Amino acid sequence: HKLECCVAISDVACARERMQPALGGQGAMERRSELGQLMHEEHFRTLVLICELENRVSPKAAQRPFDAHNPEDCRLFDQLLAGIGEIGGHNAFEENVLFPLIRDKDEGQLTALLTSEHAQMAPMVQRLHAVTREIVEQGTTAPRWEAFCSAARDLVAEMMFHLEKEELTVVQQLGAYLEPGVDHALALRYQNEAHRRTRGDLRADQAA
Repeated sequence: HKLECCVAISDVACARERMQPALGGQGAMERRSELGQLMHEEHFRTLVLICELENRVSPKAAQRPFDAHNPEDCRLFDQLLAGIGEIGGHNAFEENVLFPLIRDKDEGQLTALLTSEHAQMAPMVQRLHAVTREIVEQGTTAPRWEAFCSAARDLVAEMMFHLEKEELTVVQQLGAYLEPGVDHALALRYQNEAHRRTRGDLRADQAA
């Protein structure tokens, strides 16, 4: 996994610990599909960010509000704004492209559950994104920092649980769900949409 060198080792270890129950040993790693590998890597990056966020709003660390002159705070908040913005596109790909294929394999209950979790988390994501942007653009106040910590803690708990479940029930099973040709085509599409989201093209297309 390629991560920025300034990310704390403890945050990477936290993400690995959270992901480990879903990995199922080296055999599962070898059987992972092409799309599954890409999704696994994105899940891992998200978990590292979530672990770092969890540490930043821990009772001790939260006593020190965001400091615009602190490079670590600025890096975390920049990554939050970028990472939170990716969640919607990731979920849309799953709901619109991947989940219909899984439903065809008699996994309707699973995809319905995961979709409902996406819907439950969406306002939490929006809330955290909004207060993060307010702090970055307008500065830190006591009410804003309190709102940030509250929004972060709510999302951390839900996101950890959801990613662990999705990794175990979807990502690790894609080799069985998808034919190799379909898997390869979806992996290319997933990469292309991720690149377009990064550039903002896909968001503009969806708004048009």
